[in-house]
Amino acid sequence: MAGAIANPPTELDTPEHRALLRLPKKPIDHVKKSNDSVSRKVDPVSRNPDPGPATLIMKCMLSALLALAIPQAVEPNADNYRTWLKFIQPDAKEQAYKEIPWRNHFWTAVQEARTLGRPILLWTMNGHPLGCT
Repeated sequence: MAGAIANPPTELDTPEHRALLRLPKKPIDHVKKSNDSVSRKVDPVSRNPDPGPATLIMKCMLSALLALAIPQAVEPNADNYRTWLKFIQPDAKEQAYKEIPWRNHFWTAVQEARTLGRPILLWTMNGHPLGCT
């Protein structure tokens, strides 16, 4: 191949170039030694040591405990029909917005606000009313 560099220059791997590129001073090995001289594998992407079997066992036990703590789903049936109906239907406090005399047309609201000396709440939106855009 004409024009190809057979041996790339090695002078680019100097501490000055590493500082310019914000690289570590030395290449990070894939093996990290702890204080007790036990070596562990290090993930090259996150550079975190392997958690070891004790941590994995604790994670599995915690997952199993959380799975047992989640309540089981209750299916609606004839016995709990009234409870479900009361739970699903809104109460009077949740339907209080229906008592507000909303106006569908802006100009009629402006005229009424002028005569009563009240402010106007102009509610506008862009897109689908349920946020499904």
